[in-house]
Amino acid sequence: MMRGFLRLLLAALLVATYIVPGLVGHDPWKQDETYSFGIIHHILESGDWVVPTVAGEPFMEKPPLYYLTAAALATQNSGWLPLHDGARLATGLYFSIACLFLVLASRSLFGPGKELRTLLPFLGCLGLLEVRFLFTDVALLAATSIGLYALALSVERDRRAGLLLGTGVGMALLSKGLLVPAAFSLTVLALPLASPAWRTRRYLRCLAFAAVALLPWLLVWPTALYLRSPTLFHEWFWMNNVGRFLGFSVPVLGADHEPGFWPRTIPWHTFPAGPLALWSLWLYGRSALRRPVVILTISFTMALFALLFAAASARALYALPALLSLSLLATEGLEALPQKLARAWNLGNRWLFGALGLWVWGVWAYMMLSTAPHPFVRFLGRYVPLDYELPFVGWQVELAATLTLLWVATPLVDRELRLRGALGWAAGMVLVSGLAFTLLLPWVDTAKSYREMFGGLARSLPAGHGCVLSYGLGESEKAMLAYVADLVTLRHELHPEARCDIALVQGKAADPGIPPGTGWVLLWEGARRGDTVERHRLWRRQAPATPG
Repeated sequence: MMRGFLRLLLAALLVATYIVPGLVGHDPWKQDETYSFGIIHHILESGDWVVPTVAGEPFMEKPPLYYLTAAALATQNSGWLPLHDGARLATGLYFSIACLFLVLASRSLFGPGKELRTLLPFLGCLGLLEVRFLFTDVALLAATSIGLYALALSVERDRRAGLLLGTGVGMALLSKGLLVPAAFSLTVLALPLASPAWRTRRYLRCLAFAAVALLPWLLVWPTALYLRSPTLFHEWFWMNNVGRFLGFSVPVLGADHEPGFWPRTIPWHTFPAGPLALWSLWLYGRSALRRPVVILTISFTMALFALLFAAASARALYALPALLSLSLLATEGLEALPQKLARAWNLGNRWLFGALGLWVWGVWAYMMLSTAPHPFVRFLGRYVPLDYELPFVGWQVELAATLTLLWVATPLVDRELRLRGALGWAAGMVLVSGLAFTLLLPWVDTAKSYREMFGGLARSLPAGHGCVLSYGLGESEKAMLAYVADLVTLRHELHPEARCDIALVQGKAADPGIPPGTGWVLLWEGARRGDTVERHRLWRRQAPATPG
């Protein structure tokens, strides 16, 4: 009884300490956070939930589920949090849902008592470090977790499993599009072919209930979008889903799928869940294909990776849903990890994360006591301004100290629960990322925030300036310009005929700052602190000379 309570308390504590640091206290950061908040800001300003819009322009890459949730939370918490921090609470909500249903899936497949052995490899995955931010992939994680739990449950309880499966697939569709729904479709077809456990009438009834639960997700927003604009519906469904997958979208959408990208990315992205999952398969041996957990997790993982390998676009973020299925498969492999290997992993964890945690504390202490660049921190100048005076933020230091003390205490808990190195790794990841997102958060925010730069731009605009034409302004920049400076530009790329007396040019810091034409004078130029690559320049058209 005591061990069960300790496991539950530890699971809740790990999830909270993983996701809370960095959830509030900083502006939206380039790249995903900025355009995501641009969409959320548009919803808050206009009330339009149908067409995702950034600074007055439709942005049809992703459906609006995450953005609507974030807008609702931003509104509810606007009395004590800035809008962007309130919106980021959606990330904490969806991440908690993902962890909850992962634990439920573990209980369904293995019975009670092994939930931590599923959760720890998931929380320790290196690919999970990006989930603290404002983007739709964390809602996709929650949707995938619900769907996997539903399929694990479908062997026993058709109605509940079907309703959850339809809900999970529908959430995935309205979080990021067709990729994960396609992976679930392949999995649903593969399960009865692979195992008699899913070759039953109960499974067919589960799929029938799933179809009913999926219907509203398929109809409400897509229908509203089509009725608003068939052109935008085509852009979302065909160009941003099918076109992005097959590579015929013009311009090309998403990051290019470079040769060898996934073989290079998967090993580090899925560590430690990936190696532990392979160890589980080795232990299962010939009995592997008779075990429901293996059939379910392998079916989903292979379906997802097959789609990712075939897609014309590739980013490490796209593989996040696989971390859930691999963590389920890793459960029994972790339990059977050889004792000597577990001890070595534990010892390595203490040295590695102890050194990294000490280094972060050392950087913070140095920045508090000195402003002169030193080799100890000088290499960070590529990412943050070295002349920054780091403020003392009491609650952030207290949270960092709490995380450190909890990490110091993990061997006592591990000795009781015998989690074979996985707790040390996950707790170490919580420690280092948590320290970075507390002690160093103001410093990083200064480098990545657009507030100071666009605030200076707004103060340099002439009174009654009229329209502003922009050249080369990116999605991140136009979103933050609208939020910080309340300025929406006319992009020259879309409005080449527009004639404005003010022009904003985004370019490289190294270029000479060529104006948009003859007869322009420079009003202002600036960049984010520490950014040596991009430069923004504001130009004003000179009034024509008065005839003599």
